[in-house]
Formats: sequence, structure tokens, C-alpha cells
Amino acid sequence: MRIVSIIFVLSLLIALNSNSYAQIKWTKYPDPVLDPGPSGSWDDGFLAFSKVIYKDNIYRMWYAGARGQTFNSIGYATSSNGITWTKYNDPATTNTLYAESDPVLIAGQEGEWDDAVVSCPYVLFLDSMYHMWYGGSTDPSLHLASIGHAISTDGINWQKDTLNNPVLSKGLDGTWDDTWVFGPFVLYIDGTFHMWYNAWNGTAHQIRIGHATSPDGISWDRDPNNPVLSFGYSQDWDYPRVDGPSIIFDGNFYQMWYSGGNFFSWKIGYAYSQDGSEWTKYDGNPVLSGTPGNWDSKWVGLSSVLDSANYMYKMWYSGGDADWDGHIGYAELVTGIKILNENLPKGYVLDQNYPNPFNPSTNIGFSIPKSEFITLKVYNILGEEVATLVSEKLTAGKYKYDWKASGLASGVYYYQLVAGNYRELKKMILLR
Repeated sequence: MRIVSIIFVLSLLIALNSNSYAQIKWTKYPDPVLDPGPSGSWDDGFLAFSKVIYKDNIYRMWYAGARGQTFNSIGYATSSNGITWTKYNDPATTNTLYAESDPVLIAGQEGEWDDAVVSCPYVLFLDSMYHMWYGGSTDPSLHLASIGHAISTDGINWQKDTLNNPVLSKGLDGTWDDTWVFGPFVLYIDGTFHMWYNAWNGTAHQIRIGHATSPDGISWDRDPNNPVLSFGYSQDWDYPRVDGPSIIFDGNFYQMWYSGGNFFSWKIGYAYSQDGSEWTKYDGNPVLSGTPGNWDSKWVGLSSVLDSANYMYKMWYSGGDADWDGHIGYAELVTGIKILNENLPKGYVLDQNYPNPFNPSTNIGFSIPKSEFITLKVYNILGEEVATLVSEKLTAGKYKYDWKASGLASGVYYYQLVAGNYRELKKMILLR
């Protein structure tokens, strides 16, 4: 029997969906912070898919660079403030193709799975090692694209996993991701790797976001709820594709920034989740758009977001003012997100039923701080179960069940909430 009255994520939804909340608003830096290289260089055409981490007091960025219109290399840059960047340059390089900077990962040899494209880097520093997951393909149009893995001790010299690559490939024929998978974003949480990725099933460029888990970052299991984030309706801003997820997890709450829209009119939206699998889009989307007359007037998307301190978020995003023009920009957010975490339940609570005593109906409320399977049952004074009110997986929030004690005699009854290792029992009295 399902809950008939839900007070779900009580203040959260009020904050997100009413006219009174503080808007999620980003302040852009006026100019790009990273531009394509000079004509003839490996990244002279387009920059996108940046991933930034902060380590040893340095911002470190890996990004995809295109020569012309083909992404076939990944670059690296560093910054002390996140705004002024220095591209990596190998002093030993004399090839004029790398005049301004050098890529740190390039396409594979002819015949390898990534011999035409390497792009969309995601980098994670774990156990004294940099790990990179990246998109690769034998086709510049990205058909048959897959996701590979590489490791490095310094973030510059990378070793591809030639034994296992690609580590995630397209799905079976007829599935939502049966044409290509691309654009990985990976987090390591409580001993498990979580990957969110873009995928296409070949239908009118309708791209969605999936989720997979792995014990080692190499062998991945797809989420049965896939796709976990889909595009909107035809009249919505994020139709016909959503991609480029960037995710922050604070130990209880997932936040996603994602690109949405037509390929050359992207904007950036926001979604939130308790388990990383079931996502709710923010009603105020999009949260970042191009600025008319500015360098990013045509499109913005493919972001990398960091939470530096006290919910002061930093975003590096791709943008341009023409169909095939890509730079990397920077924006900051200091308000508008903190309220999301503050209004979610912090622990398990089983409320006293009201009214009590009751005849014949009463309300039973409870709160859970994370998504999990829960049961709410009623017992008589002999310990015999007389009703199962809830038996299902619920997301974090506050809930209320209206129970009518039909056919039961007056007396003392008990109701118990079980959620994982949490158990709580309370007494109520039925008076006829």
C-alpha cells in the first residue's frame, strides 16, 4: 500500500520551485580563460570538455583540443587562481605542430579503438595516482565511440590501459545506448567508482545520461534505471539532448550540472539527487546561458564544477559565438545552492502519530536522510502484524501516512519503522 500523503523534501521543494527562493545565479568572468592555440597547432580549432581539480594549491585542467574539427588530443594546463592558465609545454618538443603547447594524451595507432578521436577527459587523483577516463573512437563523427582508462603519476605522462580498453562500450542493439557512449564523469564513493556518461541510440541525436558502477574503475555495471537523466519535451530548453554531466557529492547529496539543447545552442542546467540514480531537474533551469554580444553568445555547456569552500562554487565551461568556435570560460556562484542541503533530513525520525488516541484514522509521519528500502508496519499488543503501511524504496525526505484502522478493536497498537539498520517502535491507542 503506497503513501497517500507525501511531504517530500519539505522545504527543499518550496525553496526550489516557489517564486520566493534565492535564484541559482552564476557570475561570469568576462573573457575566456583558455583559448585555442595558434593556427596550425594541435588545438587551433576548438577547446571543450574541461576537467579541473585542485591539488597542492594548484588548479589543474585537462581539456579536449581539436585541430580543425576533430578532437584527437587532450591537453593540460595549470593555474594559481583558476583564471590565468598556462598550457603545458614540453621543452624537448621541436615539432611546429606543438608550437604553443603539447598534448598529454593523443589518439591511438591506426587500427586501435581510439585511433581517430580522444576527448572528454575526466581525471581523478586516488591513492597517489591520477586516473583518467576519456572518450575515444575510430570514427571522427563519433559513431562507435567508447570510454577508455589511463593512469599517470604526474598528470602529464599517461599510460593507456591496453589490456582492458575500452572499459565501457556501447550497449546491446535496441537499447538506449546502442550507438555510442562518451563523456565520462567519475566519482569514488565508499569503495565504489560511479560513472555518469553520455549515450546515443542513433535516433535524431537524442542524447541522454547514464550511470554505471565499478569496484576497480575498469569493469562497469550499468544502472538498471538507465538513462538516469533524459532530455525534455520538444518545447523545453534541453531538447533533444542532455550531456556533459559534472557532479558534486557531499556525502549525502548529489548535484549535477549538465548541458542541454541543440548541439549548437547549448545551455547549462542543474539537477539534484539522493542516490545518484534518480534525478530531479531544477525548475529554474537553465542556470547558465550565453551572453548576447559576448564571446559565448552562441552556446555554453560541458562544464567542470568545484565546491571550493562554504558552497562557493567555481565553474569552467565551454562556449562560443559561432557554430564551430570553442573557448573555456569561468564563472562563480556564492548563493542559491546551500539551501538544498540545509533542508534535507539530517537523520531518521519516526513521529508520534496524531491524533492519539484516535478513531478511526491517524497520521504517522517519518523522515529518512537517504534513499533506501523502508517498511512501516503496525502490530497488536501480542506482537502480531495487523497492517503493512509501507514496503518500498523511498528517496530522502519527509513522509506522512494516513492510516484508517478498519475492522480493528479498541486497544493498544504499535507501529515500527525499519530503514536499513535503523529501527524505531512507538505506541498508539485506538478508542472506539
